[in-house]
Amino acid sequence: MTFFQATLPLAIVAVTLAQSNPPASSAMKNPLEGRPQAIEAGKKRFQEGCAVCHGGSGEGGRGPNLAESDPVRQMSDAQLFTTVRRGIPGTNMPAFAIPAEEIWAVVAFLRALSMPAYLTPVHGDVERGGHLFFGSYGCSGCHMIRGRGGFLGPDLTNIGGLRTATQLRQSLTDPNARRLPGFAGVSVILADGSKIEGVAKNRTNYSIEVLDAAGKLHAIDTRSVSAVNFREDSLMAPPNVPKLSPANLDDIVAFLSKQVLRPDALPGSSSDIREER
Repeated sequence: MTFFQATLPLAIVAVTLAQSNPPASSAMKNPLEGRPQAIEAGKKRFQEGCAVCHGGSGEGGRGPNLAESDPVRQMSDAQLFTTVRRGIPGTNMPAFAIPAEEIWAVVAFLRALSMPAYLTPVHGDVERGGHLFFGSYGCSGCHMIRGRGGFLGPDLTNIGGLRTATQLRQSLTDPNARRLPGFAGVSVILADGSKIEGVAKNRTNYSIEVLDAAGKLHAIDTRSVSAVNFREDSLMAPPNVPKLSPANLDDIVAFLSKQVLRPDALPGSSSDIREER
């Protein structure tokens, strides 16, 4: 199954779908939305027919990345349903005559891929994940949540609203896959032999700024530097950070998925959702 032709921009596809292939009812909602069993069934169906072009987790390949696509997020349930059922004329996206329940399961899986983690059902124990984050696993040594924690990694106070559950899991299992600018590990050796270690925030021909583990920003004149050594991998990569067991991984993902500042402002959320503390 190919949801979208790789050479056709996703924004154009979304417009084409809405204009040339309208669903029977634009208000049609997915009856399986958010159901863990349906998401798992949709994942299996997706991997059987769609992964050859879009990757097993929608990360892209011959076909576009569906997990991080704003046009896919913006499409209605009815449009996604119709895309699978009828295909997209003039592209490599074929029609699929499969039962409606299977299509809705695929739609549920796609939503789980692209929706913020806070709105996605995840396995794991939130409380245990918090104990691991601030305790034995030591995540808070580098990452801060609501003013508590370290400085070397990104602030995770709103991470559940900014990332999908899949992205959270990948950041823990493959930290080198998505390295953010401004968090490259660096060791600066000064002309007097002293060393400053941390993450590089800014660098020019004349200076380099290094944020150390204590949160102090060092503005260093390059004329006083004898060597600058950048890490080739993430600060989270082994052996710096121990590998998580499957159960502990689920718990930390569950905990991070609940870290959000404005749950009421997220797409699809309701006014009765409250911040998880």
